[in-house]
Amino acid sequence: MSVRISQREARQLRKQVRELSYIIERQKQRWSGKEFSPGFIAIAESRPNSDVRASIDTARSLKHAVVAVVDGEIVRYFADKL
Repeated sequence: MSVRISQREARQLRKQVRELSYIIERQKQRWSGKEFSPGFIAIAESRPNSDVRASIDTARSLKHAVVAVVDGEIVRYFADKL
């Protein structure tokens, strides 16, 4: 069963899709980019060893967002495909 929509409604939906696609693309660029963008809030700094640095650089070059979570004495880093 197909639902018919008007041309006006179709144009509105196409516009919404374009806007949402643009927002998602900006988020991908922002989270996986090499430079910090204005708007990020820095909450901590550390000097990671070479293994941690390489892991973060690899994840970011693959366009993954990287998140750090403290678990007791360990900082766990997670990456997710954007």
